[in-house]
Amino acid sequence: GGSTGLRIALAGGSSAAGVGVDDAQHAAALLEGAVDGVEVWNLGTPNYGLEQSWRRLEAFWGVLEPDLVVLEVAPGTDPWQDAEGPGWLRVRDGRLVEAGWAPSGSPLDPLRRGIHRPLFAHHLPGDGLLWQHSSLYRAGLGVLSRHRMKQPQPWPWGMEPFDGEAFGAVPWLHLAPPPPPIAAAWQVTEAALSRIQALAERRGARLLLVSAPSRIEVLSADLQRALANGWSLGARPGGGSGDGRRAFDPELPQATLAALATERGIPLLDLRPAFREAARTERMHYRDIGQRTAGGQREAARALGRFVEAQGALTLPPDFDARLDAAVPP
Repeated sequence: GGSTGLRIALAGGSSAAGVGVDDAQHAAALLEGAVDGVEVWNLGTPNYGLEQSWRRLEAFWGVLEPDLVVLEVAPGTDPWQDAEGPGWLRVRDGRLVEAGWAPSGSPLDPLRRGIHRPLFAHHLPGDGLLWQHSSLYRAGLGVLSRHRMKQPQPWPWGMEPFDGEAFGAVPWLHLAPPPPPIAAAWQVTEAALSRIQALAERRGARLLLVSAPSRIEVLSADLQRALANGWSLGARPGGGSGDGRRAFDPELPQATLAALATERGIPLLDLRPAFREAARTERMHYRDIGQRTAGGQREAARALGRFVEAQGALTLPPDFDARLDAAVPP
């Protein structure tokens, strides 16, 4: 047995939710099963950025009343989800549809003004209102975007609609120096993180961050394969932006998140060392998508358990590793 009476809320996106594995194989379930008396509630939801995680934590706090909040951040994708905003999916005529890059009524929308229009509406005036209320405008903008994608330099700042699945991340987030929309996206992520930290402090809970690596940050072979094959407009083995002004930096998203955590005094667990070690014998991510395998979820649970113990929040049982290996055999 281990420490008892600790209630943990795990928030985050697809990796936290356990997309691609059975319900009993995501990190929250594995950690709960390996430590007696500890409750781990999984609030992870696919495609959630930090703003959606903040809203979900607020909505469920009165039910869960966690002692510890573990926020799993995927710095290679989450700022892009925050750039899209929490309102990009809407119910219309009984169907779930994409509402596009329009204001969502979020308190963070002012930070998004530098993202949506120059990148997706190409400086067209009145884009937000037109997108919300004019089906003809939405159709016309779709035609314009498809036409621009066929041109040698279709997007501002030499950015291209890269293949996120080939990378397991959003390659725009790896461009250094960051293009203006990416810098703005990180401002939204930072603002959402500030709200999550304030929520935890206000409710008397501790906040820990877990930095979830993408495929290309774990296996260098996956990075080279993505650079060679993952560009929508053709291979570019050296990476970088189409205008030649920006390099491709594999470390940039993780370094940006680490700087935010240090600035705000939030303990951060970087999963890359554990994943790289385990990846010598098994894959931590599926080969063709960015989601974790069951083995990746097991190693995330192992590293998280040790991290929480190092923070003094629980004591792991002597057979902690054996329990995890029994639940998901290596």
